[in-house]
Amino acid sequence: MPGNKKDYLVSYSFLMPVILMILVIIFIPMVSSFLTSFTEWNGASKPQITGISNYIDILLKNKLFFKSLSNSLKLTLISSVLSVTIGYFLAEALITISRKRLSEFYRLVFFIPAMLPLAVVGILFKFIYNPTYGLLNNLLQLLHLNGLTHSWLGEANLAIYSIIAVNIWKTFGLNMIIFYAGLKAIPKELYEAASIDGAGKLKKMFFISIPLLRPVIELAIVISTILGLKTFDIVYVMTGGGPGRATITVPILIVENSFRYNKFGYGAAIGMVLFVVTLLIIYVIRKFIGTKEKIEF
Repeated sequence: MPGNKKDYLVSYSFLMPVILMILVIIFIPMVSSFLTSFTEWNGASKPQITGISNYIDILLKNKLFFKSLSNSLKLTLISSVLSVTIGYFLAEALITISRKRLSEFYRLVFFIPAMLPLAVVGILFKFIYNPTYGLLNNLLQLLHLNGLTHSWLGEANLAIYSIIAVNIWKTFGLNMIIFYAGLKAIPKELYEAASIDGAGKLKKMFFISIPLLRPVIELAIVISTILGLKTFDIVYVMTGGGPGRATITVPILIVENSFRYNKFGYGAAIGMVLFVVTLLIIYVIRKFIGTKEKIEF
């Protein structure tokens, strides 16, 4: 028993740096934001407790909040579905490449967007979308498709979808790596047995790959959802929430209220509402996609 107790102490001593990091970086700021959300505070003077008035204003009076939430949900839904789908089919394609070096090369190429800083991606695509000297419009003109040229970030009905396209480009590589790892873990014998039974590629995908990848699919969708709902950098760099308020997202609304208008309590309340919305969406995803069965190969 003493030996076991000593082992526990050693184990916990190794865990302490991580536990402290989680407390300092995640838990303490979250509790602080939650408490701040019940106050009116400009960041300098003493906070004034206002109860739930911030939440009442956000949920009953602030139309801009619902506009930003709608944009965040639209961006998250479209980005997640397409990014996860593209990532899965790319992983399926890469898993069939027998040459190891070629497979590694393609994985690196497709994963590069995921490694780029969000601000850099935003600046890059701001130039690409530029209506005058941007690559996209110039390419369309070169192909004699002048009718398809637009002010991609200047038109209210197009701007959010232009950002969604960038977000998909940024995240599909991460999903590809997740699915690639999941597919590699499935024993080849299952596919070989299916081939003997006369199953084609589609049957193998629907009856072997997808059922066995349910936990991986759940993980990919949850990660994509969280990344989508907290999207700030790309939108801020590319449009700043414009034109007008056409592309404003909840994180941008939080930053504006907190740092532009010095309404830190109000900004914290918006953050708490977004946190609850995120938890609800993740719960729904896990409820409908997650599996309680333990999958063993």
